[in-house]
Amino acid sequence: MGQARVSDIARELGISKASVSLALNNKPGVSASTREAILACKKRLESSSPAGTAASGAAGSRKQVNILMASRGMHNIQGAELDLWTDVRMVFDRTFREEGISLGLIYLDVRNDQEVQDAVRACAADDIVGVILHATEFQDQDLAKFRGIRKPMVIYDFSCDYRFSDSIRPLSFICINNRQAVHLAVTELYQKGNRDIIYLGMDIPMYNYESRKRAFLEEWQQLGFSDHDARRRLIRCSDSIDGSYRFMKDYLQHNALPQAFLTESYHLSIGAIRALTEAGVKIPLDVSIVGIDKIPDYLTSGLNLTCIRVSHTERARWAAKALLHEMETPDADRLQLYVNCQLVPGQTVAVRSRNQEEGEPANFGS
Repeated sequence: MGQARVSDIARELGISKASVSLALNNKPGVSASTREAILACKKRLESSSPAGTAASGAAGSRKQVNILMASRGMHNIQGAELDLWTDVRMVFDRTFREEGISLGLIYLDVRNDQEVQDAVRACAADDIVGVILHATEFQDQDLAKFRGIRKPMVIYDFSCDYRFSDSIRPLSFICINNRQAVHLAVTELYQKGNRDIIYLGMDIPMYNYESRKRAFLEEWQQLGFSDHDARRRLIRCSDSIDGSYRFMKDYLQHNALPQAFLTESYHLSIGAIRALTEAGVKIPLDVSIVGIDKIPDYLTSGLNLTCIRVSHTERARWAAKALLHEMETPDADRLQLYVNCQLVPGQTVAVRSRNQEEGEPANFGS
């Protein structure tokens, strides 16, 4: 039925045209799962009728789930280095297609009232049977802007114990167990003798990052340290890979190395490791690193990073299941789920001997 265009595939999957081009030309730079999604999308578009555009979804379907990709301009939903959204989109697409439901994708800036109103109005159409609100970049006050949506709805990637004031309708939400993620990281470092830990955080007011920072402060105090000591170890350093790279270069010029860094996101892991490697710092001999989010070795100078795996696709599966459940049973209890993370051992954490330990609290071991 004709050749699918790069722009059509990019629009269908919600990814950059550059990523599509790399995959179609069998070039490195995209993950295996992203490449698979791109090739499958190309095949699907080329086998559909001319009217079967990216927005049409499953052939002949009159039921559609809208995914509202709500942004605050933080550029965190998609990234050039690690395109997490493609894998999530593929889960949503497959799950709903199996139920004969097509997928609609609406991008909006939650700060723009007109865009929000247009999205709410689009979700009121008769063929819309459910909504997934992709709220990664949300702030608490943003939820009220979507009170007009009366269809079954699940909040993805944002925790909210919240009721719409006019309908008293509880919401289902699926998000990361950030408290557990930080606990796993601190425990891995601390139990191996890395007691002088600096937490590198994203300088961006986003739920996942803010909850991880709170978790670190709580974790450090539970180990017997003071609130002051916990806060001095927490550094908001950047909101990007390049920014964390520049931060670490400057940090090395003005500070002694701690025993370990805990990096809050893949952006900070990649940037910090680049700067440390360039400076000749040996990981983990000179400094240990644990990062939150698993990333390919080619993005960390070949290092097998010890990390906390955050299951993005698992959250997507739970969100889809929760929405289908609400669609089938409108009066069912709402699901509020924190998806657990997993420690993935690598080669970036050293075992420090007792006489190397620093910063041990007075009540350690009591």
